[in-house]
Amino acid sequence: AAHGTEGAPHHGESARVVADRVPGADLEVVAGSGHGVHLTHPAAAATMVRRLVAELGLVPEG
Repeated sequence: AAHGTEGAPHHGESARVVADRVPGADLEVVAGSGHGVHLTHPAAAATMVRRLVAELGLVPEG
């Protein structure tokens, strides 16, 4: 789960609930981002996706 520090407070609260309730989930907080982390901070979002894909062993061959 992820949220930005500039988003509405309920977005952070919702992200925390998801991270707490989904087994193995982590909470990523992106400084300076609002609700659309993937739009305002695409490099940070890409890093999160790459890390998740690697942790799940889903890195494609080649």
